[in-house]
Amino acid sequence: MEVKEKVYIGDVGTILRFDMQEALTSLEDYCLHVKKPDGSLVTWGAVPVPTPSEEWEDTVASVNGNYIEYTIQEGDLDIPGDYLIQPYGTIGIWTGSGLTATLTVHDNFD
Repeated sequence: MEVKEKVYIGDVGTILRFDMQEALTSLEDYCLHVKKPDGSLVTWGAVPVPTPSEEWEDTVASVNGNYIEYTIQEGDLDIPGDYLIQPYGTIGIWTGSGLTATLTVHDNFD
């Protein structure tokens, strides 16, 4: 997972990007399964990114259509701590999870 900045409680608009290690042409029904620091589980939608967003062009050396992105929405980051995020999708007859990433969310003024 790639994130460009330190993340705080209540942030909105932060972009999370995941390399699915597989061409998106064969990936279906993708989302992010999230375990919040309090143990609660949520699902965040994700969108395919066949080419990098402009703000990422200097940080992603090569993008070949393997990426999905999620933009943090209001209410997503409501407690501090480590959020465990696992991309999930279907490729052909296989359905399963990708590698788990950790997003550390800081208290404001931390």
